Amino acid sequence: MDGRPLSKILLVINLTAALVFAFLNQASAHVYSQVVTLHEKKASVQKILKSIEKQTGYHFLYDKQDVAQASEINIEAVAQPVETVLDQCFQDQQLTYKIFETTIVVKKKEVVKTVQAVTIQGTVSDAKGPLPGVTIRLKGTDVATVTDVTGKYSLSAPNNTGTLVFSFVGYNTQEVAINNRTTINVVLAETPKALSEVVVVGYGTQRRVDLTGSVGSVSSRQLQERPQTNLEQELAGKIPGVNVSTNSGEPGGDTRIRIRGYSSINTNTDPLYVVDGIVWTSGGNAINPNDIATIDVLKDASSTAIYGTRGANGVILITTKRGSKNRPSTVSYDSYASVSHMAKELPVLNAQQFLAVEDQSYANIQKYDPVGWASGKYASNDPKVLRTALIGKLFDANLNPLYDVDWQKATTRTAYSQNHNLSFTGGSENINYGLFLNYSDDQGIILNSYLKRYNARLTLDNTIKPWLKVGATLNYNAQEQRLGSYGTGGNNIPRMLIEMIPIVPITYPDGTYGKRTDYPNMEGGDNPVAQAREIQQLAQLRLFSGNGYANINILKGLEFRSVIGVTTAANYYPSSQTG
Repeated sequence: MDGRPLSKILLVINLTAALVFAFLNQASAHVYSQVVTLHEKKASVQKILKSIEKQTGYHFLYDKQDVAQASEINIEAVAQPVETVLDQCFQDQQLTYKIFETTIVVKKKEVVKTVQAVTIQGTVSDAKGPLPGVTIRLKGTDVATVTDVTGKYSLSAPNNTGTLVFSFVGYNTQEVAINNRTTINVVLAETPKALSEVVVVGYGTQRRVDLTGSVGSVSSRQLQERPQTNLEQELAGKIPGVNVSTNSGEPGGDTRIRIRGYSSINTNTDPLYVVDGIVWTSGGNAINPNDIATIDVLKDASSTAIYGTRGANGVILITTKRGSKNRPSTVSYDSYASVSHMAKELPVLNAQQFLAVEDQSYANIQKYDPVGWASGKYASNDPKVLRTALIGKLFDANLNPLYDVDWQKATTRTAYSQNHNLSFTGGSENINYGLFLNYSDDQGIILNSYLKRYNARLTLDNTIKPWLKVGATLNYNAQEQRLGSYGTGGNNIPRMLIEMIPIVPITYPDGTYGKRTDYPNMEGGDNPVAQAREIQQLAQLRLFSGNGYANINILKGLEFRSVIGVTTAANYYPSSQTG
């Protein structure tokens, strides 16, 4: 076979490859190794750019108007990189550039405007003189200051526009536009409503403007912003200096109120409750929050002096709702419902992970006690031996677990709670009355835990004479609580729903409950589902209270008030167990 045609083909291929390689090298050098030579005097920017385009592979994009406004250029450059040449050309120009592969964009430089801060000062006063402690804030920003003891202030604003907001407790908030001014004096007006607000204190009532002691107040509207079946929990975050803590999430869980901090670790530091002038010993959980008109908390010694040592930890004064004067008979009803569930489960081992940990623990014995391991000391504790003995009960023939129980899910539920309030009120010129009924069913997330409450309250007020007014209140409260956190150690449900092993079932096919001791070498501990279902630990409260009062107006501004009351309560703790 003649090899000449083949050799010609190979020669053509080699020549083609050489030409392509040379072309690529030329293109690469054309793009990335650009140098420019310029000898120009008083040349326009447009001329310079066209000259660079001829000498390189770059193309320029620019606004002709921007380039035309630039000054003429003098430049001497021999074999200089494009970037160096452009930097020299635009050094004294209001132009800049940016390279995008083979395209160069020329544009105007961004002008950064520097705004000088403006200092605004002035004096804030009221009808009586300068006001110290007034807050001045630039509206819509975090820029703020307060007035000094002479009522003067100084504030640095970013510009001479905007609005200043002047605010102070007991005064109307005022907004003032700056309007290029550097001195702004303001006179604040008192808020009549805030100053004339009536506050209940130990000896009666006072206007807040005349009050010298430390008193915090909460209205019924504020309490209902976050409805709770427990009055103490509703106070959380409502009054400065009043700390509310709950150490249990179950319905009716124990709540602690501390006023002005913790004063002792040995003695009782609970505050004193006074309801409608009568000392209340059953705590806030026995009061229907919907029956409350106002709560006043006396926090310092001057406010609590009338109660002696009983008020040493603070006093919570509760004024309940009553009928309205000169109003027709009215029926009111309100209710709310809520849904609760476990927000987050604690991470625990499932059945396979539990068995893997046991296997690893057994294997580690050989490392830490090789002599005992070699002598067969631990042979009876071999997990395979233990599991083989439980085939059919806890394991299948391949020693795989028959059960994998999530005890947190098994012992808890989605709880639905409800609260209903029904009231009948009315009154004439001299007599007013009110009947208030409440039913509350607060279900807990632990199976079968709950708190149910029934409450009835009757009020009557009668103005017999212009100088004599009498009234009475009757209250009955019945509540029943099924606990979900009783017991200790292995008999405590919240503890056992974490510690119960996953390979033991809730119930076996024959209906009997699984126990932790069903698997060898496990410590004792009860089945939390069995506890929740079969053990009924109740706390029942029956409370009756009644009080009457008489108000005698002796002189204008001088009133005699006498209150008599009785409270009786009975607590029962029945328990039963089945299964």
